[in-house]
Amino acid sequence: MSTSVRLENEQLGSHHFDAIRERDEAQALEEVRLKERELEQEAVHAFDDLLDASGSEASSYYKPPNSQQENGNVPEEIYLQSQKELEKLRNEYDRLRAENGALRTNFDSMVREKLKLEEKLEKSEVRMNLLEQEIGELSDAQTVHRVKDQYETIIEKLKSSFHHEKGEILVQLNKFKEEALLARNHICSTSEAGDDRRRALESEVERLRINVGELQEKELQLQLMVKEQSMLLKENDLPEEFDGNLARLCDLLDIGEKASSLNCAVTECCDAVVELKHRIKELDSDVATSTRLFQELQIAARVLEKENLQLKEKLEHNSSDTESHSETTRVGTLKGALEKLEAENLHLKLQVQTLEESRDRLKTEIRNRINEDSKNSADFNELYSEKQRLLVDLQRAQEFSSGCRRAQEMAEEVLREKIEAFEAERENLRREIEAEANRKLQNEINRMELQFANEVSQRGEMGDKLRKACLMMLEERLAKICREKDAEIGRLTRKSQEEAEMMHERCELIILVLIVSTRRTFCSKFEIRSREISRADSDSISGVAFALRSRIHVAEIHFGRSS
Repeated sequence: MSTSVRLENEQLGSHHFDAIRERDEAQALEEVRLKERELEQEAVHAFDDLLDASGSEASSYYKPPNSQQENGNVPEEIYLQSQKELEKLRNEYDRLRAENGALRTNFDSMVREKLKLEEKLEKSEVRMNLLEQEIGELSDAQTVHRVKDQYETIIEKLKSSFHHEKGEILVQLNKFKEEALLARNHICSTSEAGDDRRRALESEVERLRINVGELQEKELQLQLMVKEQSMLLKENDLPEEFDGNLARLCDLLDIGEKASSLNCAVTECCDAVVELKHRIKELDSDVATSTRLFQELQIAARVLEKENLQLKEKLEHNSSDTESHSETTRVGTLKGALEKLEAENLHLKLQVQTLEESRDRLKTEIRNRINEDSKNSADFNELYSEKQRLLVDLQRAQEFSSGCRRAQEMAEEVLREKIEAFEAERENLRREIEAEANRKLQNEINRMELQFANEVSQRGEMGDKLRKACLMMLEERLAKICREKDAEIGRLTRKSQEEAEMMHERCELIILVLIVSTRRTFCSKFEIRSREISRADSDSISGVAFALRSRIHVAEIHFGRSS
């Protein structure tokens, strides 16, 4: 998931920075095109001014005089006019050269700035790619922190619910322990008491078995007493609900993994134990009554034995003397009583069997109680081990949450440091760019000022040289004319027109030479400039160059026609 999020962040960052780079490139191209258009307009205006000036100057060229009065001032007028024209052409040439130099410097500076900006743009792209990678890593860290926060919230919720459930489980466990201890103690005490009572009952049953043979000869009193005893024993028999309660208790003691079912089972177990306690108390009372009745039966058996002995003696005594009919009837009644006693003896044997069965049932019940107690202790041990395991899991969860918190703090600190470093780097980069731009601008200004001063000084020197050369030539010519004036006035008047025409042609040639030289220099510089500009936008510069060449050709044609 972190890799997919990182790729998405990198794609978004790359698209964003590509859009910024394209926008900056479009702005730079638009600025370059605007500057090129301005340069084209300035060049067109300069050539228009040059053509206008050349047209006005061509119209004001020297015309040969028509009269002889004008022939006398021909050299001075030609000199002044040529000097003015040369001055104008020099000024125009200086202006065009200055404009050309300014255009060249501007274009060179723009090209250099463009190259440097491209280098800086590449560097900034490299830095931005690195920053995008760092941002992708930071976004991965942020997703990790977000997932950690979610897990921490889930862990906190689980902790709170775990603490709540743990408290409830501990309370229930304490209750279960107390109740189990009470039940265990009660079961142990009841089992011990039951064993004692069972031993006593067994001894008494043995005695009763011994005395059963002697009870066959008892009379109606023993029958009545036996009937009462049988009625008491029937009343003291265990009800059928006890077996149902035992089965229900055994079903309820099937404890599961859940604490709620365990709680219900333990509560029902406690209820069953209390009910068993009451039943054991009732059995204790029944056993006491049965012992009392057995003692009474024993006393009655002894009395019956004595009476039986007396009756035997009487029967032996009366066997010889069968005189009275009453004694025979008494013997018959005694035989019937003996039969009844035998029947009662069988009934007592059956009751003893039922008591033995109830005793066996009690033994099995006590054994089941002991097994259930051991099972409850095993369940309690399992719950205690589960509690220990939950405590270990809680400790591990706390350690994991503390580790996650420490990792989050470290990641936040690293993110903060990277953001601060990025801000500082961006500020330093901005300052460096501003300082570099200001330095370059100042260097360009200084260079242009020096170049302008050098060109001005060079132009002044060239003007002085030309002026001196022209003055020397004119002085020589004027001296020669003055020397030859007196001797050759007639020849001078004849040749003055030829000389004036010759001077006029020379001036025109000088002007044409200057124009052609300026045009060639300007064309060469402009071609160089157009070649440099053609790298950025060849179509627009070629159009401008074609327009300028057409204008220069028109100017040449114009100058040729005027000449």
